[in-house]
Amino acid sequence: MKTLTRQEIINISWIQKLYPNNVYIGDNQYNLPKLSWILNDFYSFYREELIKLGVYDWNEKFDCEDFARQFKTLAQICHLKSGGNADGLAVGEFSYLRYDGVKHAANFVLTEKGPFFIEPQSGQILKLSPK
Repeated sequence: MKTLTRQEIINISWIQKLYPNNVYIGDNQYNLPKLSWILNDFYSFYREELIKLGVYDWNEKFDCEDFARQFKTLAQICHLKSGGNADGLAVGEFSYLRYDGVKHAANFVLTEKGPFFIEPQSGQILKLSPK
């Protein structure tokens, strides 16, 4: 599994754009997961865990940033139990302004094939514009 250091992630230009005032990366190294694992095995596990907790849909008390945070947390727990050799897994959460002007939270995943942005409520890959 490929690994990136904290500094390599901080130096990624779109990471700097997501966090223009302060890029904080907690761990020293991050393993890059395979996108197929994220979209298939992990996403199924994530949804099952939400259902076990009684979370089925968006709710004022469990909204987009809560889905994104849970996605990131469960991915890290899977990494803890895996054979990965880095401190962290290259999965994060971020907020952005959607095309309709509404603030939203989602996840990013750094993979060997590049970055992907994922809607944690549906598992769909997002296409973001630079605006």
